[in-house]
Amino acid sequence: MLTAGGYNPPIVVIHGNQVKDLPDSYKRYLMNYFRKSLDVMGTPIRIQFKEGENPYANKRNTLTPTQMRKRQRLMKTHQEKQVIDRRVYEC
Repeated sequence: MLTAGGYNPPIVVIHGNQVKDLPDSYKRYLMNYFRKSLDVMGTPIRIQFKEGENPYANKRNTLTPTQMRKRQRLMKTHQEKQVIDRRVYEC
């Protein structure tokens, strides 16, 4: 996501994931691209990279009772199929 952060000097704010890991060459490419597309040659442009926190980082996935029943039913079916497959291969 890209937003305008200011006008004097122009500030471009880029929101995203893992923006700290962007190589410097890509940051220079973005700066030159914005200079050319905004037609502001010779004007310094500041680019700010903002990264949000993962809202689900400390949460554990808990299943609802319906999801638990479905999971147990699927596991039971899978186990029964494995038993049948073993019998076929033993013969």
